[in-house]
Amino acid sequence: MDYSRFVYYVRRGQQNGLGICDAVDASVKRAVEEGLLDGYFRRHRAEVLGMILSEYNEKEVHQIWLEDGIQIGEARGLAEGEQRTADLFSALIVQGRLDDLARAANGVAFRSELMKELLG
Repeated sequence: MDYSRFVYYVRRGQQNGLGICDAVDASVKRAVEEGLLDGYFRRHRAEVLGMILSEYNEKEVHQIWLEDGIQIGEARGLAEGEQRTADLFSALIVQGRLDDLARAANGVAFRSELMKELLG
């Protein structure tokens, strides 16, 4: 996420009329102030400037943003699914439906039916 934020700062600088060199320089300064990438920008400022200015690739940046978004979405979806499963299992235990609990633990289709029935 730190890298994505840094790239966002560069793009915003360009949108505000800065050339790529000035946008990168301002973004590195801001990254140092914010401690992005655990101080990497502070320790390797010259290398970062050189690398970014010679290798900046908008398509690659968009790919990184896409991958970051996918990771975030997958993590959220997994957490939500785990919580719904836990809620279902708790409801089945409270209702004393232990046979259904055993079936739900092993069957995706049956578990989905029970989720619709009990969790809406």
